[in-house]
Amino acid sequence: MDREYVERITKKLIADGRLIEAGWVCHRAAAIPMVSDPAHIEEMHAAFFAGAQHVFAIIVGVYDPKQETIEDDVQRLYLVGDELTGFVQEYELMHSIPKGSG
Repeated sequence: MDREYVERITKKLIADGRLIEAGWVCHRAAAIPMVSDPAHIEEMHAAFFAGAQHVFAIIVGVYDPKQETIEDDVQRLYLVGDELTGFVQEYELMHSIPKGSG
């Protein structure tokens, strides 16, 4: 997909409040060949959203309003961030992607 086209679609989705779908569009353009089987694309779409749902559940599920301190919740969010950063770095290395190009 053309980069400008992807950026335009992404901005529109974000403006419409569809943040996860915007991420999917970027992922689809960057990582899935345009000639992929539609069933494969649908499975990848489901996997992308399942991952987003899992992260959302972690963020919402770890928060305990009864706690006087939120240090444990914040620590879990840092762990999620560290894990995702590690994934991106490893992926970039495996696929010879220049840092910060995604």
